[in-house]
Amino acid sequence: MKPVLILTALTMVMACPAVAKPPKISPEWRVYTSMSQSRLSGGRGKWQDAALVAAYHQNAETWLSGGIETSRRFGLQDTVLSGRVSRTGTKGGTAYVALAASPGGNIRARSAIEFGGNTAPIWHLAEEWSLDLGAQASAASYKTGKVGSLQPFVEVKSEGGAEVSARGIATFGDFGKTLYGYSLKGLAPVTPRLVMRVGYADAPESDSGITLKTKAYSGGIAYDINDWTSVRLDAAHEVRQSFDRSELAVGLARRF
Repeated sequence: MKPVLILTALTMVMACPAVAKPPKISPEWRVYTSMSQSRLSGGRGKWQDAALVAAYHQNAETWLSGGIETSRRFGLQDTVLSGRVSRTGTKGGTAYVALAASPGGNIRARSAIEFGGNTAPIWHLAEEWSLDLGAQASAASYKTGKVGSLQPFVEVKSEGGAEVSARGIATFGDFGKTLYGYSLKGLAPVTPRLVMRVGYADAPESDSGITLKTKAYSGGIAYDINDWTSVRLDAAHEVRQSFDRSELAVGLARRF
């Protein structure tokens, strides 16, 4: 399930590579590229998305990133420009702010802001497991109106790289009511270089400015070819009120 702000290029910076352990090197730059294609039920055609992101590790606490993304849906094409600043505290908590714009956009948000963060581990469940809390808030302006979202979450992580998270989702805006939902995600290292992830969501979806309750099933793998290069493959299936959507996405990350 994508968040109400589809800042795909920005979330890639945090999600890829998804290695079980940190790489042995500490590169200052990372470049990410991804492509995805979705097939809609009922002969409604295909959606296509592509993104390119560059991220710079300014210092031990700060990442700066920016990207460009294109989306083609129902015969319309939009281009999204985005930027993000994220900070990590000395005790491990994080905070970020992200901006995105699609001037004259017909399907993507014409302007959007997203900010959030999570705490350092606040509870150690066992010798290798810890729990932290976080929240994410967003606001976006589409051709069809404005949409906002608030998403508190909890994460349980192990020192070996496994992770389970649960997120509550409340979406509101010009459509006149608040819709609620949730999402669940799990991530587990299979080998030191291979990670698998699964997810489920029953939550409002606003990726094109029209908010509808959607059920989504997702899964994927990420593999570190070496300390410098990672690849990933993801698949998702959404059940919407008007149609179903099946998506396949591939991504490449390069660190230098």
